[in-house]
Parts: sequence; structure tokens; C-alpha cells
Amino acid sequence: MIQHDEIIERKLFEMYDDIQLGSSDICQNCRNNSENLSFPATFWFVGKGFSKSTEKILFVGKNARGNPGKAMGAYLDCREMADQLCNVSWPYWRYTRNIVERVYGNDTIDNIAFTNIMKCNTSFTIDTTSNLLKVNCIKEMQVLRKEIEIIKPKKIIFLTSWYYDEYFKYVFDEIENISNTKISIGKKKMPWWEFKAELNEIKIEVLRVGHPERKKEIDYVNAVVDWITKQPSISSSVI
Repeated sequence: MIQHDEIIERKLFEMYDDIQLGSSDICQNCRNNSENLSFPATFWFVGKGFSKSTEKILFVGKNARGNPGKAMGAYLDCREMADQLCNVSWPYWRYTRNIVERVYGNDTIDNIAFTNIMKCNTSFTIDTTSNLLKVNCIKEMQVLRKEIEIIKPKKIIFLTSWYYDEYFKYVFDEIENISNTKISIGKKKMPWWEFKAELNEIKIEVLRVGHPERKKEIDYVNAVVDWITKQPSISSSVI
């Protein structure tokens, strides 16, 4: 069972209500122009140990599949589903647990935060997110940006491959490229982008990698852990 940071999570829900997530005119535009659109999904969780951790890592996936939560007004509260999913064997969650164990010494995920760059989906299986949905959610509603402003991570790991790269400019105020390449994960080549970002004077180390599915586990975990541990810890004074 995940131990949650109730203060940060309450602020996130207050933000969702303020921007009318799921009921705003922008959200209605998505619903009017998209077939099989899910309800908006919230963050997965902010662990109780996140704020006290040295790294303060936020993991960001693409979008949640289906309707992974219980209704809370016009959107879905995903925290209970996260409690279930964090123990499944799917690479998305298993690799994350292994990364956390390597960094923190145990496989509890209470030391991290987890959300998705997109809040809705149009498929229960693959990512079929349209440009309209991306523009409305990331640029117009700025949901992820507002989540980051509240969570205040020092490091962000995007598990999104390159499908959302062009929209990062709407999430961050500044992006300083470090390395944008591909690396070997087993027999596969995986996109790998490292950059420094700034958002409202919050300085963040960012890594964008490929989705864990069908990637060799030990290579994937080692690569991400090496990136985390080599990044300097940003002084809390800047946030």
C-alpha cells in the first residue's frame, strides 16, 4: 500500500477543481471531437517520502489506459488504482519499482511521485492520442505544468518516447539540451534525451526515455539509475 503525501495531493485536487478538469470548455472541445474519450485521470500518487527525498523524482507516463479510477466530479481519482498497479508484473510498473529499489535501497515507491502527461485516452490498449488532445491538455489546460508547479520535483523522468517532445515547450519556460540520442537497451535502440529545464525559477534535471515495454529489464533499469545517480542534487533553496 502506497503511503501518500496528503498535503501535496490535496493541492493537486484543488488545482484540478480550479481549472475545471473534465468540465471546462477546452475539455468539452476534446469530447466533442474525439471518439471513445475517457474521463480525465489524475496523477497516480505523490509518495509520503517524496518531499524528504534527496532526488525528488517525478515519473511521467504517456496516458493511462481506460478509466483507471473512481469518479470525483468530472475526473477520475487514480490513487486506489495506483495501489493495485504498483504490485503488478507489467514492465511499466516493475521496472519503476526496480529503479526505486536501486536508488533508495528498497522497492517502496513512497519516495517518488507519478503522473501522466495526458489525462485522457481514446484507446484501452495503445496510445492513439490526437494532436487536438495534446494541444488542449498540455498547451491550453497546462495540466502537467500546473502539477509540476505543485509537486516541485528536482528530477523528472518522462516514459514517453519522442511522441510528446514538441509539446515540452508548453510545460517548461526554458530547455537547455544536454544530449538527444539513442542508446542500446538489449538488442533495441531506445530514444534518450537529457536536458535541463526551468519552470517559474524551479530548476529541474529531465530525462526522456522510451516506454519500458519490450525493453531488456536490466539494461533499462541500469541506464535510468545511472542517470539519476550522476545528476547533482539541486539545492532546495531554488524551489
